[in-house]
Amino acid sequence: MNFKSLFFFLPFFLQAYSISSTDVEYDGKKTLLKGNVSLVHEDLKAQADEAILELESGPYHLKKASLDGHVLFKLAKHGIIFCDQSLLDFETRKGFLNMHKGKIRYQGNVYFNHTNYPILCECDRSEFDLSDESCHPITIAQLRLLGHLKTTIHHQYTLEADQAVIEFERNSELLFPKSLELIEPNENLHLLFPYGQLWTNFLKFLFRNEEILIGKTKGILQILGNSDFICDQISYFHAKKIAIVKGPVVIQNPLQGHFKTNSNLEIHDFKPEEGFQFHKINIQGGFSLNYQGHQIDSNKGGQINSSTREISVNSKDEDCKINYQFQDIEIRSHHLKITYKENLENIDLIQFFGETWISLKNPIQNVQQIVCSKISFYPLENKIVIEANPNEKVLFWTKEEDLAMTTEGIIIILDENSHLKTCEFIGITKALIQRQIPTNFLKM
Repeated sequence: MNFKSLFFFLPFFLQAYSISSTDVEYDGKKTLLKGNVSLVHEDLKAQADEAILELESGPYHLKKASLDGHVLFKLAKHGIIFCDQSLLDFETRKGFLNMHKGKIRYQGNVYFNHTNYPILCECDRSEFDLSDESCHPITIAQLRLLGHLKTTIHHQYTLEADQAVIEFERNSELLFPKSLELIEPNENLHLLFPYGQLWTNFLKFLFRNEEILIGKTKGILQILGNSDFICDQISYFHAKKIAIVKGPVVIQNPLQGHFKTNSNLEIHDFKPEEGFQFHKINIQGGFSLNYQGHQIDSNKGGQINSSTREISVNSKDEDCKINYQFQDIEIRSHHLKITYKENLENIDLIQFFGETWISLKNPIQNVQQIVCSKISFYPLENKIVIEANPNEKVLFWTKEEDLAMTTEGIIIILDENSHLKTCEFIGITKALIQRQIPTNFLKM
């Protein structure tokens, strides 16, 4: 039978569908709708040129719906999907979208940092899951976009990936994207920022929690002089202004040096929208740092403080070991603090605290090895100041290693090439009859 117009309700799981079209044909199991087809069930609204409805038993139980020609899905005033063909299977709670020519398009908005951002996704094919039977009203719960995917956020950030997964959730009367996940197995997902660029295999936005997750990453950080950057994962928590960079982490610049740790970095008060600003970075395990020829290896973590421009290792563990090397100088200590100029242009001061051992590869004025309580190295002044705690002495040995001596302090001057030049003793210098070595340094 044919009707010029049709408007009726189909109860399904105690819910109602409103279906209309220009013409309809019904054979008992399937209903063919032609012209201005509209299928509406609260959040689930679809339009098409034609549709075939497959009924479960009798004319009032919808089993499948096949939509063809200029298919348009509207998601509770908060998203639109365009395609040529779609199949909705209400038994399996799944759906499929196809496009014969051109791209399937999803247009919507995402809410992040108290702001709505428009989003556009274009792909070759798509599939989705409907919400389960316990949810009312029925709607699309998860949308998967597949094949040559291009995602544009806020009309300016374009990301290309192999596939995307969008999960939805209800907020008041609207259906909002809960999360957006972009997947690129070959790590070709390209992220461009004002302060650098990254390539990754995974990017996920958790909109309600205001979190961003980035998978295995490699990139270039322009803010650090176009340094190469590698890590296993990045997690950014916008509300807390914290980013977790999962190790191993490598930052390398052929002209300036490298940083490496197998542990995580915890970045506090992180503001990526303001040019990679942060308050401090906690290095949560041992690390290696080489900068402008200064090589530092620590078996314990440390901290980078941007407000004081300091890098420090101040572990309370007795087994903390810091090995430092620069030109002809080797130092072993338990506590370290580096003060640097803005933007890491130069190092102002390197300090070591606690029982500290210095070894000079080329003895200067017969001084070969030194044990002290504090070392202050001023690289820009080519000067090293060696001190003892109050009521203590600086202990050193001559190159013969048989003669141990004490003094109040030592100042070592380097030449313009940072090689040992001269050394000056402060206070009274005395020779000891027997060489003395702190036992804890023998264990380092």
